Amino acid sequence: MYDDIKLKVYDLGGNAKFRSVWTRYFAEIWGFIYVVDAADPERFEESKEQLRQMLEHKMLKGKPFIVVANKQDLPNAVNAEKLKKTFNLKSCKKATFVDASVTTIVDNKCNEGVSNAVSALIGKILTDFEKIGQRRVLDMREQEDIENKERAEKLARLQAKREEEEKAREQNESAHQEQTVDA
Repeated sequence: MYDDIKLKVYDLGGNAKFRSVWTRYFAEIWGFIYVVDAADPERFEESKEQLRQMLEHKMLKGKPFIVVANKQDLPNAVNAEKLKKTFNLKSCKKATFVDASVTTIVDNKCNEGVSNAVSALIGKILTDFEKIGQRRVLDMREQEDIENKERAEKLARLQAKREEEEKAREQNESAHQEQTVDA
């Protein structure tokens, strides 16, 4: 269907220790697929909260997204429609929720649910391609400024630490020389 489109896909882990890096990708992306373990209702609230926080980030506002209710191959998995009701986020009203079982690729063919999710996302991106593209350029400039500032601050901290260590070393040497002279 979309044979002439090249995709760059980032697979970012959902574990809490990886979430801090997510925002570094928000400027560059055209849209995203948010995968929920539909067979683990105990984590729905946490997953819902993470999605809510993401959707409030200024570099994601207005960008299309799909929510995948994953692990539909498991008997206790909640389907996409029920998951959408469970999440009940204002910002998800227009979102597409799809069922999928992300399993091993067989015969170089992707799972139908995953294919449908990607196709739906591409369709949404193409609908607002120019608008998202312009927004993306601005977001990427802003992200570059943020990263340059963070880099400069880190260098300043390192320089201050080196100067502090050098000063302590000089004071230590000076004290050692005074002890040698007194002896």
